[in-house]
Amino acid sequence: MLYIHECIFQADATKVGLLHDHMIKLLRKFLLKFVKSSVIAQHKLVTEVPYQDRVNQHDDDHLAIGPENRTFLSDNEDDIEPYTTSKFFSIIRQFYMAVTKKMLAKFPFADETLKNMVFLNPEFRHKLQSNCVVDLAIRFPHIVSSDERDNLEEEFLDFQMTPADELPKTDDGVDTFWGLMSDMQDTFTGKQRFPILSKLAKACCVVPVSNADPERIFSMKKKIQTDMRSELHNDTVCSLVCAKQNQDVQCYDYNPSATVLKAAKQSVLLYQSSINK
Repeated sequence: MLYIHECIFQADATKVGLLHDHMIKLLRKFLLKFVKSSVIAQHKLVTEVPYQDRVNQHDDDHLAIGPENRTFLSDNEDDIEPYTTSKFFSIIRQFYMAVTKKMLAKFPFADETLKNMVFLNPEFRHKLQSNCVVDLAIRFPHIVSSDERDNLEEEFLDFQMTPADELPKTDDGVDTFWGLMSDMQDTFTGKQRFPILSKLAKACCVVPVSNADPERIFSMKKKIQTDMRSELHNDTVCSLVCAKQNQDVQCYDYNPSATVLKAAKQSVLLYQSSINK
């Protein structure tokens, strides 16, 4: 379960807007393995479920141990000592409680910035208040100035009330969605309809949720600066990484323009003249 969570957020896609909601779902799903569903349902915040109370936990017959283990215990009931069975279930409970405690301690459930970034997902827009984007603007004043906050709130309310069929599709991800949102124009004025909101959203989209993106950059750098090209200048390596990272087509499908080819030829000639001096 945790492995699947990790794989989802190491994917090469913008997931920061889903992170908080997914953490809550993951914790709830994990608690259901050993805590009664009625107890979980009684608490508005899943992080406040008293999971360590034995009264709130499943009986041994309903504790999640996997179908194969359950079948094995049933088939060998006469051969296994009651003490051994009791000890087995006790260890399972300790494991579940230890993992839950670790999740509560390490996962940023209380991070208000992550909570507010859920606005990136348009399907959640009707469930949110405008203060979620205002709080983000306060958190990132270098992106949205204090003078822009009122307009930001107005744009968010407009975004909330816009019918879904008038908004861009989300099939290609929320980063593409907000890129298209920044191009939407007001039909009356002809100006950008969501300039501040889309600016904030695009900044939030680049917030990494794991170390996967930096690791990809380092791997890319190793493929560029090989042993045979070990003397490449840092500026050259940086330019090559940026070119590869920002390219939206596969290298074998890329057709450089005449301008690019001319600039490349001039660069080669300049380099050759510099090493011949």
